[in-house]
Amino acid sequence: MRRWQAIPLVLACLSCMPSALADCLEPLTPACAERADEFSDQYEFKKCRQQMAMFHKETKEYLLCLKRSVGPALEHFNEAVDSFNKRAHNADSTALRKSTGEEMY
Repeated sequence: MRRWQAIPLVLACLSCMPSALADCLEPLTPACAERADEFSDQYEFKKCRQQMAMFHKETKEYLLCLKRSVGPALEHFNEAVDSFNKRAHNADSTALRKSTGEEMY
């Protein structure tokens, strides 16, 4: 398994960090973006476009917040996997590798 494949595991562990993620508020999609009918006039279009621009900005901020919150946990996980794999390849572990023949990730 590659490191990026471990992301779902890390995301599942996010419940361990509720206070860090409490600051990350997911923005709401503007209602005008989800309507099926056409814009009634130029004013309505421009207003919705402004709301979408704000939604875009808020979404970027939200994603950066999540990255700051998840980053340390992902880094910690990757360090643990690297440490495990180094041990698995260590000359002292030759007998163990012969019996298992595999790495963790």
